[in-house]
Amino acid sequence: MIWILEILECLARSSTSAFHKPLKNAEHPTPNKHPPHHNPTHPGTLQREDVLPAYGATEAKLAAQLGITAQTLAGILAAQQPVTPAIAARLGILFGNGPALWLGLQTQYDRVQYTQATD
Repeated sequence: MIWILEILECLARSSTSAFHKPLKNAEHPTPNKHPPHHNPTHPGTLQREDVLPAYGATEAKLAAQLGITAQTLAGILAAQQPVTPAIAARLGILFGNGPALWLGLQTQYDRVQYTQATD
């Protein structure tokens, strides 16, 4: 499971990588147009597909360990609810990687969703 958490940390740091730096006007494929957006995965999707199976817990057990309702966890895992700062803190404690990873993933997801909705 440690390798999954390392991958998630890399994803959270990717927003500061050279890949995400804005292109200069001369580097744009077409002038006055934004480059295509990278669609980050919702942190709940990552939890559902990668973390939860590696952790070996049921959704009900994970919800109980996090101190949240199974309904709240189901909403997060279905990418219908955000990972709030409080839930990020609980995930960070449970998995030992701190809240910044989960908040960063949620922020990246929210930023792209907002940008695409306003374009």
